[in-house]
Amino acid sequence: MAITVRLLFASFPLWSLGLLAWVPSLRFAVLRRRPWDWLVFGAVLAMTVLYVVLLVALPDDADNLNALAGAYVLLFLAGTVTHAVVGDLFPRPGDAPPAPHNGHFPYSAPTLPSVTYGHAPAPGHTPATHGYGYPPSAATPASPAAASPAPPPGPAAPAPSPRMRQVASELDELGDLLRKHEGGR
Repeated sequence: MAITVRLLFASFPLWSLGLLAWVPSLRFAVLRRRPWDWLVFGAVLAMTVLYVVLLVALPDDADNLNALAGAYVLLFLAGTVTHAVVGDLFPRPGDAPPAPHNGHFPYSAPTLPSVTYGHAPAPGHTPATHGYGYPPSAATPASPAAASPAPPPGPAAPAPSPRMRQVASELDELGDLLRKHEGGR
């Protein structure tokens, strides 16, 4: 889908006969929000205005000027199409990796705090006392069928946190419910 969008924008200068040649560079400037891309957009917009002025101002009988204007138009169209196709193929130093998107404008998703189970929370981060929107439940007895194997000998692992114990008991409870549901069929 992304290649289709790129080719659609690259076709703007061709099917509009150069009048909308500025659209692909505007797309780059809006997506990337970098000063250099806005500068390129302004340059392409100025060259489009020059193209329109050449079309309107040149008389039909000036053969040499018309030939130069025709060469300018061909180079202008080739340059804008090439810029639109190749413009975002090669990452530049300092660029962030492109966000996956389905042809729409990418957005910045909020970042979630990283959680490291079994370790102290980050400063300013308070661990949740309950999970998935449910209130804290009373301690549920562990199922004997869901006994976990003994850990291999090695360096001592940190003691499981209360949150890990709660998640493990919720998973045990869910496993029991699924077994009962499958047995009822």
